[in-house]
Amino acid sequence: MKVMINLDKREFIMLLNILYIFCILTTFSILIYWPLLYYKENPIIYRFYPYMIGLNFGIAGIFLTAFSAEFAFGIMVNSRIIPLLFSGLLGGPIALLISGFIMGISRFIQSGFTTDTLIINFNFIVLVIVLFFAGRKYHYNYQNIYTYFWFSSIEMAFVILAIVFYRGGGFLLVLLYTIFTIISFYSIYFIVNQIKNTNQKINETKYLSKIDYLTQLPNNATIEKYVLDALAKEKCFTLMLLHINDFKSILSTHGYQFGDVVIKQLAQFLQEYANKNGAFVGKLNGEEFIIVLKDVAPAIAVTEAHTINKEIARHHVKVQITTSIGLASFPDNGNNYQSLIKSLISTQQHAKNNLPVAYFHANNLKKK
Repeated sequence: MKVMINLDKREFIMLLNILYIFCILTTFSILIYWPLLYYKENPIIYRFYPYMIGLNFGIAGIFLTAFSAEFAFGIMVNSRIIPLLFSGLLGGPIALLISGFIMGISRFIQSGFTTDTLIINFNFIVLVIVLFFAGRKYHYNYQNIYTYFWFSSIEMAFVILAIVFYRGGGFLLVLLYTIFTIISFYSIYFIVNQIKNTNQKINETKYLSKIDYLTQLPNNATIEKYVLDALAKEKCFTLMLLHINDFKSILSTHGYQFGDVVIKQLAQFLQEYANKNGAFVGKLNGEEFIIVLKDVAPAIAVTEAHTINKEIARHHVKVQITTSIGLASFPDNGNNYQSLIKSLISTQQHAKNNLPVAYFHANNLKKK
């Protein structure tokens, strides 16, 4: 009867420790993943992201070892496999390798060099190496991480079970440990997946706030920011304001849906032009676009405007259209965003009245 009471007490204490470990696992997963995910666009964090993930989850493994629950025969349980797999999921094979070796080395330091500890820890390090090479071939993702988890958990459970069988007793604790590992993994997976989905929605919202929905080009706010950044660099550039001539006639003849197709096709052509020439293109309201040519002299910009008009008129949209382009250069025609836009609007009106040439630079305004 006394033996039964002691056994129940040991199981109860282990259960409390397991719950404590679960709290540590959950807390570390959130504290590691959310900030790094939020600041991942930072160039420094992006460059060292796998190493930071590996280091942080490795530190989490050290904490887990420090607060391990005694399982049986001096064997310490902390479910290191969970932070190990999540380091791989979030940071790739390099992160998994880093966190795995940090956990393995710290386990030797914290738990000593008993026979059982050596067997379990050596098995863990071998498992880390196997998972590393498997992850390089079959990259960890939210679909296959289950396979890696079950493979790792079953393999670790068999090793512990073999030790317990050799020592005699403790099979109930093996079952308790297995159940805890499964529940912990799926609970943390759910939390991490929710964080990922929430972050995706935030990023989508940010992205949509920066683009024109129809053309997927940068919108007014993004255009202004780009020009302001260019002004801060104090290097010469030229702005083009491109307008579709008689667009209202196209709408009245073919309808608004057809007009959207024309706008999208023109946007595609301008984006291809921007990609080839290292330029920036954005969509203003209605049928107007902004093009920014960096480090381009006004005379060359005028030549580019002529080329764009000619190519558009030739074949690049669903119906035959013509465009007029106003041009203004920094610093010749303005030293701030407002003055450049004012010059653009004026030159674009001159370009519309200057058909069939259909382009006009602000430098010509000074001559009039």
